[in-house]
Amino acid sequence: DTVDNLDGLERLISICVGLDAPMDSSLMRQARCRLYRGLTRAQMIGMVVNEAVPYGWLEFLGYLRLKSEHEVVEQWLEDDADRFDDMYRAQAEKQKKYTEADKRRQANAVD
Repeated sequence: DTVDNLDGLERLISICVGLDAPMDSSLMRQARCRLYRGLTRAQMIGMVVNEAVPYGWLEFLGYLRLKSEHEVVEQWLEDDADRFDDMYRAQAEKQKKYTEADKRRQANAVD
């Protein structure tokens, strides 16, 4: 079936065939949209089958390399760990301020 007929539907397996286009053509945005829509319809397995398209989106993706897991964790620890510690401390302070009077007021509001 075509991608347009599958909007809003999902399948266990999605095989996207011939959806790539050169990145410098007028079809570039349509090709990326169709690839995205086709792959996101898959619940378990999404596959892309395509001929080699010079300067295509799939050729570009073939050159990308992911960071190692260790690098990602180290970056998270450097950037975000302090922020999460501050959020935890703020939540703990809110819980300390929650008094018996607050509990009674909440119980009365429910009744």
